[in-house]
Formats: sequence, C-alpha cells, structure tokens
Amino acid sequence: MFINDRDLLAHEPNLFRDVAWVGQRLTGGTSSVSGTTLTCVTPEIALNQTPIGPGSVAVVGGAGYEVLGVTSATQMTISRLRVREEDAAIIPAQGTGLTMSVVSFKPQIAIVHAQVLRLAGIEPDTPAGAAAESQIANTSALRLVEALGSLALIFAAASLAGGEASPLRERAKDYAKRYAQERGRVCVEMDTDADGVTDTIRSLNVFRLVRG
Repeated sequence: MFINDRDLLAHEPNLFRDVAWVGQRLTGGTSSVSGTTLTCVTPEIALNQTPIGPGSVAVVGGAGYEVLGVTSATQMTISRLRVREEDAAIIPAQGTGLTMSVVSFKPQIAIVHAQVLRLAGIEPDTPAGAAAESQIANTSALRLVEALGSLALIFAAASLAGGEASPLRERAKDYAKRYAQERGRVCVEMDTDADGVTDTIRSLNVFRLVRG
C-alpha cells in the first residue's frame, strides 16, 4: 500500500475517534504518556502481539497520535503528527489515566490500493511477465489518490446509519468527488525494465479494452 493510517490522520484529525467503529480495533486500555513513551500496563491485547507499528494511529485522551514503533508488550513510541515521516518525534500531551485505543483503516486502504492498481492496468496478484506494482517509480505521487479514495469509502460506511441527511454522507460525497478529480490528474510512472528510468506513463482514468 502507498499509505498508512497516519496519512489519513493528516486529512481528518478526528477520524480515529469519531468513526472508530468503522475501522478494525487492534487494542485499547488505560495508559500514561511520558515524553514520547506510551505505557499501557493492561492492554486488551499485548502491543507486540498486534500489527501496530510505524504509521499506525493511537487515540490517547481523545487526540490522535502517530505511532513510531512498538517497544514491548506494554509500551510504544508516539508523536504528534509530523510533516514528514523522517522528521523527529514531536512530544505529545503528557498524563496518566488516559484512555487509549488503536484502530486501523487498513482494510479500507487495501481495497482502494487494489482499485488504483487495476486502474493503472496492474493486477494485485500479477502473473509472471505482466506489469507489477514493484515497477511503479512514483509511489509517493499516488499517496493522495489512495488517501482520498480510502476516506470516501470510510465515510460512506459510517454514513449508512444516518440516512440521506447524515453529515457523514456529505463528507463521503466530497471525498468521492476529490478522489475522482485526483484520478484524472495523477499518472503512474513505470520502470518496466528496472534500469532506473521511467519508460511508461499510465493514467488512472482510461479504460483499456481487450479484444476477445
């Protein structure tokens, strides 16, 4: 996948708090934060027994923080959202007795990731000799389109209980529109012969017809 949960946090700071029930809950519990270390003595599931890792998002005391890494069964390193993933950690709010949960929207991201690949003419389970995801040379340029598509899917699911008048439904429509616009703008650069030079450019808004 081109993005992680932390990329969605950049667009929607309250996503992991307000529509957490749409996502996949990985763990939770009462925690304390000292510096950039979060400690949860009795988590629902031991932190090192979950898929939590760099790029995950933890909601602590109602605020979303990106996870930089899990260091033990009860501790992980967190940071306020950084501009770039390679930036230094930004110390989060400190405290004890804080409610903590980790929810992931990776199932939704995976759906959109596969859709983006297919729009570029790449099958996720690529047969030998066919175009493959590993040949994409500009994966960073595809992060926005994948994030917008994922948010459209998440808010569409969250809006179902509220009917036509749900504010979440309007958010879903807005993200779906922006997703379509970004698909029309971005191109996929391919290096099919592994020489480090782009030799094919594909759009995401073109249907490819195959003669039967």
